[in-house]
Amino acid sequence: MLPLLQHPPSLPFSQLGEKGPNELPSPSTGESARGGEGGGGRREKRWPCAWLLIGGLALGGFGGPPTVAGQGASPGSPRVYLEVKDPSTQLISFAIPPLAQHETPALRSLRERVISDLEFSGVLSVLSNVPSVPPSQLTGSFPYAWWKDFGADLVIAVDEEESPSGGRLHFYVFDTALASPILETKMSNDPEAAAPVFMDELIKRLTGRAGLYQTRIAFVGYSKGAKEIYVADWDGRHVRPITRNGSINLAPAWDVGGKRLLYTSYVRRNPDLYVYEMNPGVTDLVSNYPGLNYGAEISPDGKQIVATITKARNSDLYVMDIGKGGVTRLTDHPAIDSSPTWSPDGRRVAFVSDRSGTPQVYVMDAQPGAEVQRLTFETTQNDSPTWSPRGDFIAYTGLSPEGKFHIYLVSTQGWGHRKVTSGMFNHEFPTWAPDGRHLAYTTDRRGRDQLTVVVADVFLGRERELDLPMRIAGWLAWSPPLAAAR
Repeated sequence: MLPLLQHPPSLPFSQLGEKGPNELPSPSTGESARGGEGGGGRREKRWPCAWLLIGGLALGGFGGPPTVAGQGASPGSPRVYLEVKDPSTQLISFAIPPLAQHETPALRSLRERVISDLEFSGVLSVLSNVPSVPPSQLTGSFPYAWWKDFGADLVIAVDEEESPSGGRLHFYVFDTALASPILETKMSNDPEAAAPVFMDELIKRLTGRAGLYQTRIAFVGYSKGAKEIYVADWDGRHVRPITRNGSINLAPAWDVGGKRLLYTSYVRRNPDLYVYEMNPGVTDLVSNYPGLNYGAEISPDGKQIVATITKARNSDLYVMDIGKGGVTRLTDHPAIDSSPTWSPDGRRVAFVSDRSGTPQVYVMDAQPGAEVQRLTFETTQNDSPTWSPRGDFIAYTGLSPEGKFHIYLVSTQGWGHRKVTSGMFNHEFPTWAPDGRHLAYTTDRRGRDQLTVVVADVFLGRERELDLPMRIAGWLAWSPPLAAAR
C-alpha cells in the first residue's frame, strides 16, 4: 500500500490561542488535532462497517509522470497526489486560517462552509484550532516552514477585495512541501456561487477528477398528493420544482451536459416520456407508446436515449436517436427488461430483467440482439442499476437475506460484489456523483413514510443526510458538473 504523503511529527494546538501575525508559536512534538469546525447543521458520521477498497490507490495529477511531494516535484510545479480509497490511509491535511483582524461574518461563514465541504471530499482532512494570518502574508512572504511543522500539507485562505464594482473573492492555496502556491483565483463576490467553483478547481487539481460541488441531485417528492420532480444542490441547498402538473412524475435522468432532464409522467393518463430543458424551462414529449415509456437515460454522447417501452405487447429495451425519430429494439425476450443505464463510453447497457426467474442485473453491448451477461447472483429483487462514471462498478438495489433492500456494488465483469449499506433499514435508488466515489440514495431509517436522502463516500464510509423540505418518494439522479458564472 502506498502512503499518501509524508507527514512531519504531530503537534499540540491547544495553546495557540489568538496569536497575532508575528506571534506564531513554535511547534513542538505532540498530538495534532484534526476535525474541528463543521458546517451547515448537517449530520455527518462514519459508517459502522466502512469497507476497504475495491482495489488499491489510484494515481491522479497533472503535467507528466506521477510525482509525490519530495519525489521529483520542483518548486512551483503542480504536485501530484494519490487518491485515497482506504480508510487507514492518511489524508492530505489542510488548514483554513481566519484573516487577522480582517474576517467579516460573511468570510467566516464562507470559510466554515469550505471546511465542511472539503473534508467530505474524501481527499482532505481539516486541522482545527488554527491561528489567524495577516492578509499581508497572502501576497508577501508566506511562512511555509511554520505551517509545514504545524502539520498542514495545504493552507487555504480567502480574502475579499473591495472595488467600485462590488469587489471579488480571492482564493489562495499554498503547498507547504513545495513552498509554493498551487492555486490562486479571483471570483465574484458571491460566496454561494464562488465557493463551489473554487472547491471543484481544487479537487480537480489534487485528483484529476471532477468534484461534486457544482452538481445537483434530481429526485421525486410528494406535493399535495402528487409526485413531482425537484432539483437541489448536491448538499440539499436551493431546492426548486421541475414539474408542477399535479400528477405522478417519476425516474428523472440528466443528459451529459446537465441541461436536460428526462422523466416519465402520467399527466396524460399514460406513463409517457418527457424531456425538460433547464433553460428556458420548456417541456417536450419524447415517447408516448401505449403502455410503458419509462426509465430513460441519455447516452454519454448525447445522441441516443435508451428506455423501457411496452411495444409488441412486451416490455423491452429500445434506443431512440435524438432528433431523428424512430426506435431500435435492443432486447427481445418474453421477460420484463427495465431500468437501463449506459456505460461511460456509451458502448454497453446494464439493465434489470427477470428472465432468470427473479429480477437480476445484466449487461450487454448497445446493439440489437447482442449477447446478454448476468452480473448478480447473491441478491434477489434487484433494481435501479447505475453505472459508475469511472466505468468499473455498477451500483444497484438488492434484497438482502435479512429481508431489507440495500445498496450493492458489482464489477462490470461480475466479480467484486460488495454490500455498501448496513442496518435493518431499506436503502434504494442509488445514483453516482461525477467523481465516481460518492453515491446518493434513499433510506427509511427515520420511518417507513419518512424517506431521507443520504450522500455517501463509498471508499471512506462517510455520509451526510440531506435536509430537504418535503417528503421524499425516491428516484434520485445526480447531475454532471454544471458551469457556474465567475
